[in-house]
Amino acid sequence: MPDRHITTRRLGREIPQFGLTPQTASKYGIPYSAQNSPAAQASAEAAVKLVEEAKLLEAAGACLLDFTNSGPIAGAAVAAAVQIPVIGGFGGGPWLDGRVRLAHTAIGYGEKWLDATTETYANTAKAALAAFAALIADARAGRQIKG
Repeated sequence: MPDRHITTRRLGREIPQFGLTPQTASKYGIPYSAQNSPAAQASAEAAVKLVEEAKLLEAAGACLLDFTNSGPIAGAAVAAAVQIPVIGGFGGGPWLDGRVRLAHTAIGYGEKWLDATTETYANTAKAALAAFAALIADARAGRQIKG
């Protein structure tokens, strides 16, 4: 059964997020600490359960599924099993109908990215820190401010 309660009432235009979240990963044998890592992907056994959940969500009226940490095994199985689009962010790939990525995560924007080892398209947090450090140094040294 899905973790989200589905009743006989139709969902309407809901876009449920399901899959391997920090709240559900342990039931699929994935430790909480593995979230947002390549280890956070469903096994073939877990894929069967996720396909069942996806079908229930579709039957309840979901117009699209947001599959978290889908991976190539479960992601492909779910996308093939339902008639509605399946999108996903982390763990998503060409097996899904579409992909979503938070812009601030993709470009490493935020304090947590200063020392992060997670691969991003850029690390704007480090670039911004370096730029502000240079600005402050120029201001303190009495140099002309750039820009």
